[in-house]
Amino acid sequence: MTKKNVIAIDGPVAAGKSIIGQYVATRLGFRYFDTGVIYRSVAWIVHRQNIDESDKLQIELVAAQMSLDLDTSNTNAVIVNGVIVSDELKTQEVTRLSSIVAALPGVRNSMTSLQRNIIDREDVVMVGRDIGSIIAPDAVLKIYLTASVESRARRRFGDLSDQGLDISFSQVLQETISRDERDSSRTDSPLVIPHDAISIDNSEMTIEETVDVILEHYRI
Repeated sequence: MTKKNVIAIDGPVAAGKSIIGQYVATRLGFRYFDTGVIYRSVAWIVHRQNIDESDKLQIELVAAQMSLDLDTSNTNAVIVNGVIVSDELKTQEVTRLSSIVAALPGVRNSMTSLQRNIIDREDVVMVGRDIGSIIAPDAVLKIYLTASVESRARRRFGDLSDQGLDISFSQVLQETISRDERDSSRTDSPLVIPHDAISIDNSEMTIEETVDVILEHYRI
């Protein structure tokens, strides 16, 4: 089997990984996959079934039994346990829960093989928090995309406001700081900058500028 090209884009919440990853994939003709969707899907089930977020064993069981397929007709949708879900994965509560479930070793173990199967099938731009360090350590290009916590909180605040949610910027800022702490301090696959990754701070960059920088590194 011919080895597939993988571009790994890691980084903290609201760094713009998803939209930028989609643009990069489109420009290169690669498949795009946001691994956050996997953990959001677990969180969505946990929320939907009213499972206590402190019940680690039950959450890990949900992950082990969950079926997930890509919806080829919609890059923003997946099929979770036979149900097509899209916007439901972007709610504030699912976003909060996804960081909690993603910190559980049993959940991450269940999801790792699925992610690696995607890598084996086709050229892909894969975004997440442990792609370059754990999922695809042999990726042809590793990008660590970040921005100041204030910039990322403003982006998240704008997204939530567009959804019509009544929330203050200070609350979003605190949630962003808390999310960073959880993602970086978890014992299993914490958010780190891979030693051979190219770090890009896009606090003052447009989406197009960031995409161009990534593509320049890919072509070197």
